[in-house]
Amino acid sequence: MGLASFKTQKQQSLFVRQDNHPSSLSEDQFKKIESQTQAFREQLLRQQAALRRQEIEATQQRIAAAEREYKEKRDRERAELEKRQREEAQERERVAAAERDAVIRKTVPLTRYWGFRPRRTSCHRTRQVLWSNLP
Repeated sequence: MGLASFKTQKQQSLFVRQDNHPSSLSEDQFKKIESQTQAFREQLLRQQAALRRQEIEATQQRIAAAEREYKEKRDRERAELEKRQREEAQERERVAAAERDAVIRKTVPLTRYWGFRPRRTSCHRTRQVLWSNLP
């Protein structure tokens, strides 16, 4: 019984006949105006409800669009991070492999690396494979 009730009572009181004031409206005219007022009120309420629904739908669409945008951004960032991590891991593996190859090529005797024994030199040592000598 708040403001809505007060408004309804006030609107209805505009058309209530009072016995001490003579009215120029006949009973039929009074009923016609009252029914038009009621129809206008109902139409106004329907329009307000439709506008409210449209606002709610627009808000829901904005929320859904923001969620999609956030999810797409998060997925892109995750993909970029995974790609960066893969590239870093590949680079670390490449560096480690190059270091292993460098160590192997510098220290492995020819007999183990190429499967033959070199001629003995005056110092009787196995020749070391150098980086520049490898294919």
